[in-house]
Amino acid sequence: MNARKILIEAMYDLVLEKPFEQITVQNVLDRADISRGTFYKYFKDKYDLANSYIKDYIDNVIFKQYNGSNWAALYPQLIQFVYDHKTYFQALLGENHVNSLSNYLLTSSFGSYEKVYLYTHQKEALSTEERLKLDFLMLVLFSFSVNGYRVVANNLYKNLPT
Repeated sequence: MNARKILIEAMYDLVLEKPFEQITVQNVLDRADISRGTFYKYFKDKYDLANSYIKDYIDNVIFKQYNGSNWAALYPQLIQFVYDHKTYFQALLGENHVNSLSNYLLTSSFGSYEKVYLYTHQKEALSTEERLKLDFLMLVLFSFSVNGYRVVANNLYKNLPT
């Protein structure tokens, strides 16, 4: 396993053990047995590291599994991921820092996934329908994280739009 993944796993474990605001970069370094220089090679700060666990999963689903034909097929996987890692999401969503998970979801998600969609469809711009679908996906992710995984999961998991 590479150093980046070891750091991500160390942060994940620490978030499950104690409040996020009490976790320091040094705590992560001690847990991962990795140098500070290596940490900063991959991450800006502890928020960037914590967000990377989620970003890596979402990137894997979008970049590697999405075939460009059915956005709704992604929803159950994403909802299940958040549900399976609800303690982690709850801990990170309580933070109100410029690099917090909430801000990450708001500022970076849409642009990244728009680029992927355009690339996979060899297009210059999204149609109105495509933009609505992508907006809906990002809304689901953000609402799911911020407003409570159970409410969204109970309502969306069974009645996903196609």
